[in-house]
Amino acid sequence: AVVSTQSTGGTVVLTAVVFCVSLLPWNVVYAAFLTGMIPSLTVLRSTIFLTNLNVNANFFIYLITVKSFKEFLKNVVRSFASRGRRKKTRKVGPIHLVKNSQGKKAHPLCVRPTI
Repeated sequence: AVVSTQSTGGTVVLTAVVFCVSLLPWNVVYAAFLTGMIPSLTVLRSTIFLTNLNVNANFFIYLITVKSFKEFLKNVVRSFASRGRRKKTRKVGPIHLVKNSQGKKAHPLCVRPTI
């Protein structure tokens, strides 16, 4: 899959912008700690949420900007959707049991090989 330089540049720029925006709250929290203020629990939770949002945003950035990624996802979705329409596989016949050293029937993998 070939990706053009223009879409690669757009992907990098968008990813970098979203990353920087998601780190801004951490800088505010850090500055608050340096000044002696303790941010509220809501501020800390919001900061963590925005950082996690950055990770999830990368999926959508790639979906929008990289054509090969979009095609890959389409193929994956099609393969999962076609699984319901496939014919069912036929059942495998019974396992043939062999006799072990004591003359009892046993599974072939459970019999010790004779040397």
